[in-house]
Amino acid sequence: MRSFPALLVVLAVSRAGAEAPLPELRVACVQMEVKPQLQANLERIERGIAEAKAAGARMVLFPETALSGFDESTIQALDWTALHAAMQRLAELAKANDVYVLYGTATESGKARPYNSAVLLGLDGAEIMRYHKMAPEDWFEPGDHLALFNVDGIPCTMIICHDNRFPELVRIPVLRGARICFYISYEINRFPDAVRKIDNYRAQLVARAAENGVWLAQANGVGPLDTTGSASLGHSRIIDPRGIIVRELPGMQEGMLVETLRPEEAKRGNAKESLELLPLRHFWEEGLKLLP
Repeated sequence: MRSFPALLVVLAVSRAGAEAPLPELRVACVQMEVKPQLQANLERIERGIAEAKAAGARMVLFPETALSGFDESTIQALDWTALHAAMQRLAELAKANDVYVLYGTATESGKARPYNSAVLLGLDGAEIMRYHKMAPEDWFEPGDHLALFNVDGIPCTMIICHDNRFPELVRIPVLRGARICFYISYEINRFPDAVRKIDNYRAQLVARAAENGVWLAQANGVGPLDTTGSASLGHSRIIDPRGIIVRELPGMQEGMLVETLRPEEAKRGNAKESLELLPLRHFWEEGLKLLP
């Protein structure tokens, strides 16, 4: 019988996880308007960190491009010196408040277009992980790696917005042990399309949680709130490993939801069972090579 070293590592991680209980993690998801003004976004994130800390959160999430702004003209006109200073300010706030901070921003790629990134800061303000959105966009460079990292010793992964349409981006880190998927987004569409896609977005996230048996925490952007031409509706969510929506914010308004996640409940049953599907073994083995 052929040996599959990478899959054996997965099974070893699974057994180790059963012997060492994982801590609970109190998470805050901030639903905020993503504006084209860097300073306005920074001030809103600062306020969100303070509110999350007051709510007892250990980790706080902010939407896709929450710091830099999202639209093409905003990204092309970015003052990179000011953006770097704002990123340093967030590092200082993470350390001062003793919280993990995950936020979205454009970051330099060394190419003509920047990355659309998710930046995770540790309790000391140091950067733990930087993940770049995989899905191609006209004014962003596509990402080049999957995400797997620890928060308080809990294996986690993350994706950005349109990435949620590619299940493998979550399944592969889960096979290596991830118990929580953090999802930041700015689901902007023409308003009629945004309304039409409400159930679509909800269904995809429920599927990612249920098919993998993991927690999923989402911070979605909202707005612009002064127009109905195009909008991201919000509806940030926390979904448990059974695929049940534990909390969901209303649409077209800012807010914050807070929930204590229990990684021990993330049994990853469906994900681990997929290792027994013989036609997929080679596929998963190759996928595991993509992890850091």
